[in-house]
Amino acid sequence: METYSFPHMPEALQDVHIALFRSITCGAKLRQRLISAAAMPADAAGDAEREAVNFAFIDAAMILSLQQLLTAVHQALLIASRGSASEGVQGGMRTASIHGEIIFALHPANNIGEALRNFGVGPQTKDLLIIRVSASESTSGSTFKKSLLEQMVSLAQQKPDTQGLVQSLSANTDVDKIRKAYKLSNTSLGAEVKGSDSALEELVVSTIAMKSVAG
Repeated sequence: METYSFPHMPEALQDVHIALFRSITCGAKLRQRLISAAAMPADAAGDAEREAVNFAFIDAAMILSLQQLLTAVHQALLIASRGSASEGVQGGMRTASIHGEIIFALHPANNIGEALRNFGVGPQTKDLLIIRVSASESTSGSTFKKSLLEQMVSLAQQKPDTQGLVQSLSANTDVDKIRKAYKLSNTSLGAEVKGSDSALEELVVSTIAMKSVAG
């Protein structure tokens, strides 16, 4: 598990913990668990189950690079720091949590359901990224990190990948699915970046960074 710090964010949003799990077989089960947790009543059992799955679950095949992922994370943190759109905050979160906002930030359009289908965990997921946003390390501490990794391992039902994310993320990227998600399959712009991973990455990162500006 790798931790990235964003000290300019509010304290509750300063640390982002990311782990990659390869060759998982629980994608369908995890997706159903997320759906069920969201539908549970606002009581002790429902709150406990929602907290148990309080992570961003991302299909790693849709991630070209660590830069793409961290750009989406940063955009989501910026938006979350403003508050929630449901509370009348202009430019605030469109989803129910910071973890949903990360997945939403990856998607080029403003359709939350589409974002979850294209970038979230599902039956098709082979490699899974699990992300948790927390308070700064000075607040959370090493005991929290150990417990957090144990939770992630329990959810993924296996140990995490031990290589660094920079090296690992591009190993099993599905470029065709990414081009389709970002609507680059049959466009002149898509033709320009075809065959160039760096050009595609630059375009994807720019799209994510500009999404909140475009509205």
